[in-house]
Amino acid sequence: QRNNCSIIFNPMGVHFNSDNALPRCAAIMKKAILVQKASVRGLGRDELVIREFLSRAGYSVVRKPLGHPYWILLKIFRFVDLIVVTERPSRRWICSSIPSVFIPNQEWLKEQKLDTVRRYSLVWAKTEECRRQLASYGVESNVQLLGFSSIIRNNTENSYRPAGERPRRFLHVAGANKYKGTDCLVEAWLSHPYWPLLTIVSADPAPRDLPKNIDWIDGFVSDQRLAELRRGHCFHIQPSEVEGWGHSPRQSVLEGA
Repeated sequence: QRNNCSIIFNPMGVHFNSDNALPRCAAIMKKAILVQKASVRGLGRDELVIREFLSRAGYSVVRKPLGHPYWILLKIFRFVDLIVVTERPSRRWICSSIPSVFIPNQEWLKEQKLDTVRRYSLVWAKTEECRRQLASYGVESNVQLLGFSSIIRNNTENSYRPAGERPRRFLHVAGANKYKGTDCLVEAWLSHPYWPLLTIVSADPAPRDLPKNIDWIDGFVSDQRLAELRRGHCFHIQPSEVEGWGHSPRQSVLEGA
């Protein structure tokens, strides 16, 4: 669902189309700044999607960290045609003369930051859940549904394995995110020791006194290892508390879970 809205940026402002086309810019190549931290996980996949999306629209993309001092920003703003901020809203990256886009992650949406969110030219919501949450805060006029896309790092064509051929056990990938519903899963499996094996992948160390039907894998897990885990589980369970969809279940679906 990458192409379900389009934007034309011109000197008179920002105009929104609904013709299922990519954003277009008048110049052959304009410069876009992507404001986010470096990551090898979800944010890293977001960066690859955004880079492809904008490059196809005629933008060259440079990533910058969130915390630049203002005197450096003044220099950057002189040569930028578009600013895209992900994850957390930042007022310092808003310039009245440059179109700005914010792509939020719901866990970082705080009520005290809503005034900053309203200042962006456009807010791209990756899911309906995100758009509903913004609307509950009274942020609607500058919100558009972007849709969710993911970059698949592994060759799913060669690794695909039908669910019926996999062990009937559950995989939960939490990573470093505190809002994936991990605690409620542990409580459920503690109450049902006869349930199939639940494998939890988390950056946090394993709690004490886990039952035998919970296998907790902590620390950093490579993409290759995650792919092996997905192929070894019939079910992917992700009771996220904030997002309607994400990279991890998308990967599992494409690999046949």
